[in-house]
Amino acid sequence: MLTSIVDTPDGRTAFLTPSAVAIALSIAAKTSRQADLMRARLITARIPSPDGTIQLLSSKATHELFDYFERCFTATIFAFQAIEAYCNFKIAYALRGQMRVRRRKSEELMGREQIERLPTGEKIDLVLPKLLKCASPKGTVTWEKFRELESVRDATVHLKSHHQWGSSPSFDDSPYAVYLQESPTTLVVRAVDVIRYFSGPQEMEWLNGTSAILSGQNPDAKP
Repeated sequence: MLTSIVDTPDGRTAFLTPSAVAIALSIAAKTSRQADLMRARLITARIPSPDGTIQLLSSKATHELFDYFERCFTATIFAFQAIEAYCNFKIAYALRGQMRVRRRKSEELMGREQIERLPTGEKIDLVLPKLLKCASPKGTVTWEKFRELESVRDATVHLKSHHQWGSSPSFDDSPYAVYLQESPTTLVVRAVDVIRYFSGPQEMEWLNGTSAILSGQNPDAKP
């Protein structure tokens, strides 16, 4: 670990700099686990509607539902941030000088700072495989998991107006719909699987700690 020093009102303070990947995974895992427990406690009643029987959430549970959505938003954003931080960590660790990156129909010579600004999908598909001498995950289940998480994260961060109204034909694509259709822990599992694809033995502690939190075996585990 690296030690950092920062000026504070109490004087210069030294501390161990945390891993950005580990912190993001920890936040995502803990909040998704909390959300999962809250989701299990939401009470609905079956009622008839013009479209058939539906599950109606009690108005008394609206506060709990909104708390649930808050945790889902947090888990989604930090799950994706963990992948972003991991990509940049590996780029900084493995890249020496510049490298050629094929984008669209041509190759571009880029330095570390330029590469870190590339979209996360391009880092996963084009940069990390070249740096780490492994196959691109594109076309595999791992890539599908990344794209699914990316889609929910984008919908969460860039919440469109048609995702905020239940009567919209596009509401099924809204993050609210996703959060009610599946456990929020699956979003974090997707991030873990993407990182695991590129990880070496020294990085498994992050992933095993996250898995322990998600499973409930050790909710206080540290990624």
